[in-house]
Amino acid sequence: MSFHQRAHDTYAPFIFSGIIAAGFGIYFWQRTAKGKTALDGFVLRIPLVRTLVTQYVPGAAHAHAASVLRGGIPLVEALNTTAGVIANSVVANGSPTPATGDRGGEPGRRL
Repeated sequence: MSFHQRAHDTYAPFIFSGIIAAGFGIYFWQRTAKGKTALDGFVLRIPLVRTLVTQYVPGAAHAHAASVLRGGIPLVEALNTTAGVIANSVVANGSPTPATGDRGGEPGRRL
């Protein structure tokens, strides 16, 4: 029996167990806020995926906003609802929240 065959027979269960444990660890880590942000940031660093995500997210948000507005929801509430549709936390944190500011019916500050 060669060295490689013995190493394969000896270490294969440990390697397999390590891969399974790492998979579970990543799964539970990405469910935390910090893990989700880190994983979403990593996804946006992949060139082809970044292009797809940055084109898909605005399209999905606009489609959701259009359907909510068609349903008769007022604009500010519709935009707040639509802001929750963005699944990528890095993109969501970079986009402004629509209803921050005056909500009391007073006009906004003029520049």
